Amino acid sequence: MEWLRKLARCVLASLVVVESIYAQQLSAAEAIQQHIAALPAKAHVVLHLSDGHTMRGRIVSRNNQDFALKLDNGGTPQTIAYQQVTAVEEVSGQHSKMKWIVIGVVAVAAVVVAVIAIHAVHSPTINGV
Repeated sequence: MEWLRKLARCVLASLVVVESIYAQQLSAAEAIQQHIAALPAKAHVVLHLSDGHTMRGRIVSRNNQDFALKLDNGGTPQTIAYQQVTAVEEVSGQHSKMKWIVIGVVAVAAVVVAVIAIHAVHSPTINGV
C-alpha cells in the first residue's frame, strides 16, 4: 500500500508542475497579446518565435487567439498565435527616411554650390577685363 501512496504523490506533484508551466505559458502569451494590442495600427514589427525563427512585417489584424502579419517580402498575411511569439520589437522607419532626406538635401546643396563656383570662375567680370 505504501507504494500506492508514493505513486499518488508523484502523480499529484507532476500535475502541479504541469499546471504551473501551462499557467506561465498562458501569462507569457497574454503579455505578448497585450503588447501587440498596444501597438499602433499597421505597426511594423520584428517577431521572435519560439521555434527560433524571426519574422518582419506589418500587423494587419488582431483577435483574441492570434494576429495576422504581412511579411516585408510580400505574399499573403500569415496568421500567428500569440503563444508562438517570444518577443516583439516595433521597427521605426522614421530614422532611415529622415537619413535619406538629409542625404538628398546635402547632395542638392553640394551640386548648387559647385554650379555657382564653376559659373563664377568661368564667367567674365563686370568691368570687361
